[in-house]
Amino acid sequence: TFCQRRYATMAMAHNKTNELGVCAALPSTKQRILREEPDVVIVVGDREFLHYSQVLCLSSEYFDVALNSGMRESESLKISFPDEDPSEWELFASFMEPFSNAKITKSNVEVLIPWFHRFGIKRMLHACDRIYVDSVSPPLQRKYWKLDGHSSLPDIGNLRNRLRELLHAYAFSAMYDLGITKERATRALLRQIACAPDLFDLEAVAALVAILKHEENRKDLWSSVKEYVPEDLKIEDPDCLVSNKLFPYVLHAEMQSHETSQNGMHYA
Repeated sequence: TFCQRRYATMAMAHNKTNELGVCAALPSTKQRILREEPDVVIVVGDREFLHYSQVLCLSSEYFDVALNSGMRESESLKISFPDEDPSEWELFASFMEPFSNAKITKSNVEVLIPWFHRFGIKRMLHACDRIYVDSVSPPLQRKYWKLDGHSSLPDIGNLRNRLRELLHAYAFSAMYDLGITKERATRALLRQIACAPDLFDLEAVAALVAILKHEENRKDLWSSVKEYVPEDLKIEDPDCLVSNKLFPYVLHAEMQSHETSQNGMHYA
């Protein structure tokens, strides 16, 4: 498109870009661009934001298609996202500005990931992945909390909170194609299922079963979860099992009884 050619020429001339690859021009060029009026209205929730179509198109193919393919938006120069949070759009849009100093941080990465995913901005999604991977807690190893004659009861509430965070990180990374995070979360979750099944309270088991409803996730996890499926149910189709409303209760009971029978410990 015209805007892509224009900004590509500027980028080659000045060899300076922001994190999205949008040209961050030299001061004189910047001043010339900013004298132009924003020509696109983005409505998010109950707020309107003015943007430059060139910047939007260069940042995301979604906007390039919407504004240059004869669609209704290309005529009205207005795009609406009525169900979204204006403050989230404001944060996301700051990364599309040619002269932006916006940074991805641990505090904003979960807000940004769905937006970058939605608009196919893979470069920034990958940058988010490299930061979000740090949210994956290491697997809870039995040697750190196993009871013996000299130890006291560990903080089970804290351990279960870490488990919930791990389950969330896996589900979130799977939903938004965060390959680095998903790989680490898969390894951690597999070890957790094998090492401490009785830390999975009913809430955690329900979250695990929800994850297993997606075929790609079952490829990662089903072989380990299957160890706790009763023998008479192992012949069933996994898709049917995880769709059964009673399956979380059955799986929870089996994971609890498995660990109790082996070690005499029970934290349900």
